[in-house]
Amino acid sequence: MGIDTDTIENLVKNPEKTGFTKHVVSYVFGLVGKSKNKLSISNGKDLDRIFKEYRVILGIDRLDYTKGLRLRLMAIDRFFERHPDYIGQVIYLGILAPSREAIPAYVTLRKDIKELTRQINEKYGTKNWQPIHLSHEVYSRQKVMNLYKRANLCLVTPLDDGMNLVSKEFVVASYFAPDPGMLVLSQFAGSSIDLTQSLIVNPYNIDEVVSAIKRGLEMSKQEKTRRIKVMKETLDDRNMYQWAQSFVRNAVEAVNRKRS
Repeated sequence: MGIDTDTIENLVKNPEKTGFTKHVVSYVFGLVGKSKNKLSISNGKDLDRIFKEYRVILGIDRLDYTKGLRLRLMAIDRFFERHPDYIGQVIYLGILAPSREAIPAYVTLRKDIKELTRQINEKYGTKNWQPIHLSHEVYSRQKVMNLYKRANLCLVTPLDDGMNLVSKEFVVASYFAPDPGMLVLSQFAGSSIDLTQSLIVNPYNIDEVVSAIKRGLEMSKQEKTRRIKVMKETLDDRNMYQWAQSFVRNAVEAVNRKRS
């Protein structure tokens, strides 16, 4: 299934004129570990400082076991273990929207992610820097698009997924960034069929994800721009309207075959 790339483009280029109702949620990024620093996502200066001082790896997901969140954090851990020169230079910014909070398995998942984050931050963190920043809040699409445009890398590593909007929205937003980021995408996301210029990985293979993270962070601006452009053109061609037309056409053809 495609997406409405025109709507996303309009949101990226003209956030005040999209027709969307604004709902800005203020919350704090807790730096898990010994640091007492707090970074507010609603504070533009704090957000600017994050992107100015560090390379940012972005993850935006529902808090769901299908998203491969444990394995992703394990890959972040191994990345710093294998490449210690990135310690203090890179952060993982994980946005985890609450999901099915009344179900015990999801409560356990949230606790597991929190504990794994604490362990990694204690392992590598310093007084002024923590490798992982997590938030469990939902906020406006405008802020999401801003994060997409500014991130150096986006990790979309589900263990099983359908179309996956995050990967496609990231590509469209990055197309309009002066220095686009790169997408690391699970082979088990439906969008991997279209987004073949992303760095496609098996999320169960932690070493493979680590290699893709390093490659994405070190990829030249020229190559990132080329890859993002190709993927953006693919999404323009395979948008939601094209999908709808194809769906109806195939349905009509199936009915006609049955009648003949």
